[in-house]
Amino acid sequence: MINEGTKNLLILLILFCFSLESQASMKSVVNINLTPDTRLFINKGSPLNIRDLKSKKFTIFKKKSAGFKPSDNSYWWKFKISKKNRETLFITVSSTQLDHVDLFYKINGIWNVQRNGDFVRYNQNKIKYRYPVFAVSPKMEGDFYLKVKSPGTMAFRIDLFNSVGFNQQRLKECIVDASFFSILLVLFIYNLFVFYSSKSIKYALYCLYLFST
Repeated sequence: MINEGTKNLLILLILFCFSLESQASMKSVVNINLTPDTRLFINKGSPLNIRDLKSKKFTIFKKKSAGFKPSDNSYWWKFKISKKNRETLFITVSSTQLDHVDLFYKINGIWNVQRNGDFVRYNQNKIKYRYPVFAVSPKMEGDFYLKVKSPGTMAFRIDLFNSVGFNQQRLKECIVDASFFSILLVLFIYNLFVFYSSKSIKYALYCLYLFST
């Protein structure tokens, strides 16, 4: 049975979520799935330089999310961002299991790159987030190229946020995580009390399982 304190905590989380939605509705929120409108080129050969991509044929991906089987391929994604943008935007790649995620872009005609993925130390990332994320400033121009490479199975989508949408997304994920761990905590405490009263080893084992989770 859920105790009064836990009930109050869950109610506060729900109310906080609704207040978050109402605040976001009062502001301009950008939350766009870029994946269907991006163009994709799959490099199955030797590594390519960013300037080599001009001669390559990109095709519109069309699907809402990407999924690929294990391979040594490099997946190059090409897209544009409206020149009307006058604020910093954020591009996220929704997977925590990608070795290399690199964003190539031009500033004053010169190519630059932001690197992310599992091979980049977390403390080296300018923005701390569970997924690879890149800040896009109004100074960046022309086409953007996103290179994704990982030997294992890949499943992700590419999203574009403004600061309001990005913060809203992060808070929603925190609420989901907090709710999940709150439920685990309630189950742990409940089964711990049952173990003390019944002395049944199966409840102790279940508590250990929940604790390890």
